[in-house]
Amino acid sequence: MRISLVLPVYNEKRSLAGLAAEIAGVFGKEGLDYDVIFVDDGSTDGSVEAVESLAKNDGRIRLIRMARHSGKTAALRAGFAAAGSPVIVTMDSDLQDDPEDIPRLLNKLSEGYDLVCGWRARRKGVRLRKILSDIFNAVVSFLAGIRLHDINCGIKVFKSDVVKNIKLYSSLHRYIPVLAHARGYKVAEIKVNHRLRKYDRSKYGVGRYFIAFADLFRFLFKK
Repeated sequence: MRISLVLPVYNEKRSLAGLAAEIAGVFGKEGLDYDVIFVDDGSTDGSVEAVESLAKNDGRIRLIRMARHSGKTAALRAGFAAAGSPVIVTMDSDLQDDPEDIPRLLNKLSEGYDLVCGWRARRKGVRLRKILSDIFNAVVSFLAGIRLHDINCGIKVFKSDVVKNIKLYSSLHRYIPVLAHARGYKVAEIKVNHRLRKYDRSKYGVGRYFIAFADLFRFLFKK
């Protein structure tokens, strides 16, 4: 079974070669067939050239370029449309998600689930962000009727038909597990490793929580 990894990229040039090498190591060790779709979201730091260089040396790597910086949801949507595998993996491109967790997520998926989320139980980074994240996850779980500890975790594994049946816009990428649950898909969550950011700073600030809550209420109101 072939697996497609969809990886949004926005100014992550220094992380990309290392990430591709880690992915190749994990999938090679497990004997898994895969391809990697890097979706560049308007990078200005040479990320495009970095992916193009990787793709020249590895036919499993593809590049999709967004016409302009459009946000993570749009980048993921483009990647999902290009993925032709029955199973899709998403993860961030900044090396904080650990590819070594992918086999465990796949094993959980094989137990009869449609989507398996990562849970950064020992999340690295700024303490305020951790506190806000805990509050956010508790509120979302209560309102959506599904207990999830880490809605914003980038590493997820799911059957491709899950995202084919979900309309994504604004910042709804974070709510894929909630949207899937609302449509009757079986969702699970397992603990994953979370690493300190190796290069540069996070591109997401506290303000994203206000946008995320607005999208949640919009979704719940539509229901």
